[in-house]
Amino acid sequence: MTPAMRLPQLKVTEKNGKTIDKPVLLVAGGREPGGNWLRQTAAVFDKIWAVDKGLEYCMKAGLVPEVYIGDGDSVDEKGLRWADEKSVEVLGFPRAKNWTDLQLALHEAGRRIAGATVLVTGAWGGRFDHLLSAVFSLAWSFRWGVLPMGMADEKETLLFLKGPARARLEFYERPYDLSLLSLSSKCEGVSIKGVRWELEDTVLLIEEPYAVSNEVLLSSGVKCGVVEISVEKGMLGLYLNFYQPRVEKEDCARQPS
Repeated sequence: MTPAMRLPQLKVTEKNGKTIDKPVLLVAGGREPGGNWLRQTAAVFDKIWAVDKGLEYCMKAGLVPEVYIGDGDSVDEKGLRWADEKSVEVLGFPRAKNWTDLQLALHEAGRRIAGATVLVTGAWGGRFDHLLSAVFSLAWSFRWGVLPMGMADEKETLLFLKGPARARLEFYERPYDLSLLSLSSKCEGVSIKGVRWELEDTVLLIEEPYAVSNEVLLSSGVKCGVVEISVEKGMLGLYLNFYQPRVEKEDCARQPS
C-alpha cells in the first residue's frame, strides 16, 4: 500500500489517510499511449490487464498483461498468438453483449481484486459516445468493488475524487489547462489552491461546467507547480491537458530533482 500514485507527469497524494492499494493498470483500446510513458507508468502497478485492442499496445511496449479481456473485434491474430505464447489469461466475450469491454474488465477486477485501485490508459480519442461511456463507467465503478483513480496517457489525464476527499498534486510537467468537472449531479465543498483562479467551499453542478481552463501556478520548491484540492460530497473529475497549448508554458523540469 502507498499513499501516493506516481505518473510520469505528476504525483498524486491522498491527504486524508487513504492509501492506494493493489493498483491495477487497464490498457484499453482507444488512443494508443506513448510507449515510454506506458512502460514508466506500468512499472508502479501490481497488475496489468489488457482490454481488447489494448493487448496490441502492451505487445508493442514489451509489457505482458496478466489478463486479456474483450470480444476481439479490434485485435488481430498476431496479438492473440502473442498472448497465447506469453500465457496471458484470455477472457473472451461475444461481440453481441450488453456491457462494453471496459465495463466487463472493471467488473472482473472488482470481483477478483476487491478494493483494487484502477487507472485506465488507452481510453482517450475516438468516438464521443465511447469516451463518455468510459468516463462514467470508471468514475462509478466503485459499485463493482474497485477504487477508480482515473484515466490517463501522456497527453490527457482525468482524476476522480469521491467526497469526502483531499489530494495534493505535484507536477513534473506543467499542464496547459486544469478543469474541474462534476461527475455527479453536484459536487459540494469544492476547494482548490495553487491555480490562477482558486475556489473555496464551492458547489459545482453537472449542468454548469464553468470551472474549466484554469492554470497551474509555478511554486518554489516544485518547479512545475503544486495543487491542493478537496471535495466534501459528490464525484469530482480533475482534468489535465498536457498537449494542446493556448499560450506558451514557462519551462520546468520534466522529472523532479
